[in-house]
Amino acid sequence: MAEQQWRVFADWLSGQVQDFCEETEAVYAFTFSQPVSQRGRFVQTLYAHVARAFSLLDRLSLSLSPSVKQTVRMVTTLEDWFGVSEEAANVSVKLWRHGLMHTGEARPITEQSGRRYWWLLHWGLELPRDQQWTVVDLSRDERVLNLALIPLLQQFRSVVTAYVNALSSDPRLQRAAEEAEARLVAEAARFHFGHLPARRPAER
Repeated sequence: MAEQQWRVFADWLSGQVQDFCEETEAVYAFTFSQPVSQRGRFVQTLYAHVARAFSLLDRLSLSLSPSVKQTVRMVTTLEDWFGVSEEAANVSVKLWRHGLMHTGEARPITEQSGRRYWWLLHWGLELPRDQQWTVVDLSRDERVLNLALIPLLQQFRSVVTAYVNALSSDPRLQRAAEEAEARLVAEAARFHFGHLPARRPAER
């Protein structure tokens, strides 16, 4: 990585989160300018924005802990930088990073004990602030994760500001950010089509 390339990453991450916050707030304002009967039409858009938020969280966690496995580093980042409980962090990553990303939909998750987790997802301030990132009982064996997108992004912006400030003076964080970028560059360089089955020539 070029000298002080971590600064490039810091500027990129700050810009991405800021632009994403502004864009999401504009979409939120448009959504809630619609008649109440029409607001449910934008659920797919809400899911898409949540997926983007957790992909940026994934990128931040990689730069903090490039040698740690994805789920562990994402959960740790939520706990250490966002102040999220261990339970809420684990459920959030499983639900919104792995589940939504790999299945294309939000799906309930079941812990090994048999406890099932659901979700209550909002756009914005209709969820009281003190309920953000909480996990509450639905029944004896079911719990619900509460999350609102706009407050999440506002918090994300504050977290990134704190991270960038720490990054500017902490050589350990700088080395971690550079290692993460080097890993991404190396992975991109290894791309090939060898895993695809050979195609037969088109019959004439």
